[in-house]
Amino acid sequence: MRLTVIAPGSAIIIRYFLNVIFNILNKKIYNYFPYPYFVSAIHLGVGVVYCLGSWTVGLPKHVPIDSNLLKLLIPVAFCHALGHVTSNISFAAVAVSFTHTIKA
Repeated sequence: MRLTVIAPGSAIIIRYFLNVIFNILNKKIYNYFPYPYFVSAIHLGVGVVYCLGSWTVGLPKHVPIDSNLLKLLIPVAFCHALGHVTSNISFAAVAVSFTHTIKA
C-alpha cells in the first residue's frame, strides 16, 4: 500500500510556485553576483549532496545502480546539467520572461 502525502494536482502547483521563486531569486543573485557558471556549479553540487544524503538514509527507495544503468543515465544527467547551466547563463544575461519564452 502506498501512502500519498499530497494530491498530484497540488504537487504540480507547488512545483510551479517553487520554480517561479527559484527563477526570481536567481535573477536577484545575478544582479549582484554575475557569475552564472559558479552559481550553476553550486546548484548542481547541492543537488548531488542532497541526493547522496537521501540515498544514504534509504530515502527514496532506488534501483541498485550497475554499469548498464550508469551508461544510460550519464547522457541524461549531462543534458540536464547542460540545460541548467544554459538557463542560468540566460537568466544572468536577459529578463526571466524572455528566457522562458525562448525555452518554450
